[in-house]
Amino acid sequence: MLKRSLSLIHLVSFIMSMMIGSGVFYLGAYVLYVSDSSISLSLLAWAFGGLFSLLLALNFVELGMMFPRSGGTYVFLKEAYSQRLASIFGYTGFLLSGSGSIAALGLAFANLLRQLNPNMSTSPAILASIVIITLTGLAMRDVKQNALVSLLITGAKVLGLLAVITAGFMLGTEEIVLALPSSLDIPSFISLLAFATIVSLWAYEGWANVFSLGDEMTLNPKHVLWSIILGIGGVTLLYVLFHLAIYRSVPLLTLLDNLASGNLYFASIAMESIFGSSGAWFMNILMVVSILGTLHALIVIFPRVYYAMSKDGQFFEAAQEVNEQASPYKATLLSMIMSIILVFTFTLIELTSFVVLQGLIYSALVILGLILLRFKQPNTPRPYKVFLYPITPVVSLMFLGYFIVNTYLNDTRSSLIGLILPLVIWGVLYYFSKKQKRA
Repeated sequence: MLKRSLSLIHLVSFIMSMMIGSGVFYLGAYVLYVSDSSISLSLLAWAFGGLFSLLLALNFVELGMMFPRSGGTYVFLKEAYSQRLASIFGYTGFLLSGSGSIAALGLAFANLLRQLNPNMSTSPAILASIVIITLTGLAMRDVKQNALVSLLITGAKVLGLLAVITAGFMLGTEEIVLALPSSLDIPSFISLLAFATIVSLWAYEGWANVFSLGDEMTLNPKHVLWSIILGIGGVTLLYVLFHLAIYRSVPLLTLLDNLASGNLYFASIAMESIFGSSGAWFMNILMVVSILGTLHALIVIFPRVYYAMSKDGQFFEAAQEVNEQASPYKATLLSMIMSIILVFTFTLIELTSFVVLQGLIYSALVILGLILLRFKQPNTPRPYKVFLYPITPVVSLMFLGYFIVNTYLNDTRSSLIGLILPLVIWGVLYYFSKKQKRA
């Protein structure tokens, strides 16, 4: 049986560790590009990305406190809609989005290692598999021990980002002009800001996974709410200051020239301009630590969904087995196997597209489910009710709808694969349920 041992500080560390991965180190280049090379607009996009993520998360807190059980989104979908939809989410996560997140981060880690050591002959897929297997061994230990590891890695990430921020503000010499381009009319401004915010959202992914720890987190709604506010709010502030420090350190034209030549790692350019090659090495080490931290957190958390499915009779029976460390170790091993299969099957870019689209779709279904549950289960205790209901969930759904359409238009192939797989899973589940009834 899982142990309810995670406090506010543990939840904050998991949230921040899942969010601060590889995205913040290269997405700044894309955000600046789609912001029409406007520093002010790009910084606004980073701020709005964080505020939007916080808006979404407030909806999840209400459901997380209503149903504080392992599985998170899986449980929310089961309660709001049906067991079948929840199972589709679970299997989609196991076969693609969840395992795909682990595979993508494993590949990102491998590519970075090969960049640090160009003479390395080991393939990225093998390197990714090795790191996934190693962290899986750690993840099968007590969740509180893993929370401590997450806390230490998160602390190292935050200190690293603060070092870049401090260096940029104290040693950077570039004057930052924060005025918006005068050529932009209001519709153009809104369109550019919305598109840039979508790009920044890739670096804010991950916070929703913390609710999969429902059987292990504190039942104090104030602690859960504050973990969300501190986790997402803290990451948002770090991201905005981080990019402001970059603009303080490197001339805008230099950043744009690097972007045109394919060098997206603006922070490395900034630190190298201040400290030389040692600054670039520092950034590479910080990126390695950040990816490892996020990868570790996801390997710990995703198997909790498969554990919950198994308890409902919807997944391999062995996945509900817990070892003496109170860890669903067989679910964790199954997750590892599936992730390694994806490492050898898809590219990093394809895996990223799958993950982003699935996250948007299921977030929309969860928030719509929150509204439905106000009618379906009006008497279920709600230790926390979302702020400004129904405005908060409705506004969240409007933004999510826009982002889903935009993602589809920008990457139709990956989006179609991500949409077709849940339909295939639905068909398989429907077939076996009918067969079981006939028997």
